[in-house]
Amino acid sequence: TLLANDILIRLPDILLLRAEMKAATGDREGAVADLDVVRRRAGVAGYSEAEGDLRRAIQLERDRELLFQTGVFRLYAQSHL
Repeated sequence: TLLANDILIRLPDILLLRAEMKAATGDREGAVADLDVVRRRAGVAGYSEAEGDLRRAIQLERDRELLFQTGVFRLYAQSHL
């Protein structure tokens, strides 16, 4: 069937989008919780205040998620490593 095996949206993308929206609307605790779900799934420590701006931490996590998706990392590695 059409698109039966295509990944259109990944769960980390949705969680990080929700974290962004929570941070933007003042739900800091909810934003950190969503960010930490993504980080722990990747084997990384949760967010700490020492990292600074929460919105920036969410954006950096989005960048990391995109970088390591299949194909994108390969293209990055070929041109930068």
